[in-house]
Amino acid sequence: MRVHLRIHTDFLQCSYCRAILRCDSRDEILDHCKLCRDIPRVKNLTYLTCKHCLISLESTSNLLIEHSKECEGTWRPDKNFKYVCFACDYHSYSNHNMIKHFHVHTGEKPYKCPYCEHRSRDVSNLKLHIRTHYKNIKF
Repeated sequence: MRVHLRIHTDFLQCSYCRAILRCDSRDEILDHCKLCRDIPRVKNLTYLTCKHCLISLESTSNLLIEHSKECEGTWRPDKNFKYVCFACDYHSYSNHNMIKHFHVHTGEKPYKCPYCEHRSRDVSNLKLHIRTHYKNIKF
């Protein structure tokens, strides 16, 4: 009975990826869960919630980018904006710019200095760091 009542609320949660999905039938959530079951997971992933549609998302760039293109809960100031941030109102035409922007929210710093332990969210900031601290090295 509890499962039946949840169908009428329209929102169900996937037991594999923890996404909250709006479903018209129990079969839809089961289909989603079957797909999720076969996706390899990275340990200790953090989950982020889209402020526009309240879906819980794994903090991987690919999943965030896909969601930023498809989120139905967001307002797009211009329909040419292909990407809208899950956490704020930032929007972009470019996949690359959106991934860079996501690093602000995820705390990810994927660029590491080859000469020290410094890490950066953006390759241009890493180049500035190297120019500032390692002036004699050319790249």
